Amino acid sequence: MTLAPEPQDAGPLAAALANAGVTITPRGGTIRVSAHAGTDDESLSLLAATLSAYVAARAW
Repeated sequence: MTLAPEPQDAGPLAAALANAGVTITPRGGTIRVSAHAGTDDESLSLLAATLSAYVAARAW
């Protein structure tokens, strides 16, 4: 799965995901998340929680 955040969010979001333990690969302005059929519910919940926390903390 590839995330395509606003350019100013790519670095901070990648850092937030990596710091939370989500396996990601930053690629230019996108973020590759290593989710696949074998990804367990706990890992998907961690991804969802980290994305939610990032969005909630972001200054709009």
